[in-house]
Amino acid sequence: MARARRTTLRVARVVLGAVAVVTLATGCGSVAANGGTAGESTPTPIHATMPTDPSGITPESTITDFIAGVNAHDMVRAEGLVAPKHVSAILDRPDGWFTNTVNITGLSLGAPVAKDGHGTAADGYAQVLYVPARFTLAEQKSGGTSTSRVSWGFLLARQSMVARWIIVDEGPA
Repeated sequence: MARARRTTLRVARVVLGAVAVVTLATGCGSVAANGGTAGESTPTPIHATMPTDPSGITPESTITDFIAGVNAHDMVRAEGLVAPKHVSAILDRPDGWFTNTVNITGLSLGAPVAKDGHGTAADGYAQVLYVPARFTLAEQKSGGTSTSRVSWGFLLARQSMVARWIIVDEGPA
């Protein structure tokens, strides 16, 4: 009985993966149906092209968990949500998240948009998303604390439909 259940779950994962690949490869409808014109590339929100995320981990939760790690000044927590190649950019910058950030508040995330990772920090990953963000950043500066509203973007990627999203790049939008 347990063996049949494992086989059924394995088949379900393969089918979901195949559906996602076909959906991403073929797109959803015509350009005109998506509000664009012929020859024009219009970003499509990820929720419009992909089935429900079977991992149960959303790109948004990866970003909010990362920001919670920054606010707690917990480098280990934040590092676990970042691609290995991007860790030094996060931790070693003189103006990095853990150098002078006091806290981040008012986080607002836009709709995730599927991206082609070729030629970016996400090159080689099976799935890539860009998530726009806005937040208020309080930083320690010489002479006191500075607060500003920031437009930012996060590039997330993962290797399969059941893997957790990780941050592969981020920066000003």
